[in-house]
Amino acid sequence: SELKGDKKKAKAIKYKMVAERTKEMYRKLRSYKGTKTSGIARLDVPRDPTDRNYKQCQDWVTVETPLEIETKLRERNQHHFGQAQGTFPTVSPFKEMVDWGASTHSAELILEGSYSNSELSDLQRCLIRHMKKRTQLDLIPAPLTIDEWEGKIRSWPEDTSTSPSGFHFTHSKALSNPLD
Repeated sequence: SELKGDKKKAKAIKYKMVAERTKEMYRKLRSYKGTKTSGIARLDVPRDPTDRNYKQCQDWVTVETPLEIETKLRERNQHHFGQAQGTFPTVSPFKEMVDWGASTHSAELILEGSYSNSELSDLQRCLIRHMKKRTQLDLIPAPLTIDEWEGKIRSWPEDTSTSPSGFHFTHSKALSNPLD
């Protein structure tokens, strides 16, 4: 091969390939944004509704109506968040101690780091110790405005890891910039 031994050419081709993939990603983001000023205009979902392995799925279908998009997102979230069912926070005795809104006296004790219960295993007690608040809750500022959020997005480095969802931080940057 003519590239063998020519590291400069190989590196240039590699960067060109990355640039093309990035360009394609931005094209897709623009098409998903559609003509609306906010929201999701299109959503790709596995053709087989029982396929939950999103990273390996090869057969996708696009849904475009708001009701269909909302339904598919709700189904995905119910499955995703439902995976916790049967784990420590979702079974007795914890689920009786702390309600969904964490508004019980036990929840307050957990946040303060002074909760104790001899019925819990060592691992469960360890998890509860790690639930202790790390800052004063009244020190958390009010919700960000859209302008503040966009300012944060613009100022953060693009290699920032923001979530385990696979939604790369650069996607947030692209969505926060108006399209020409």
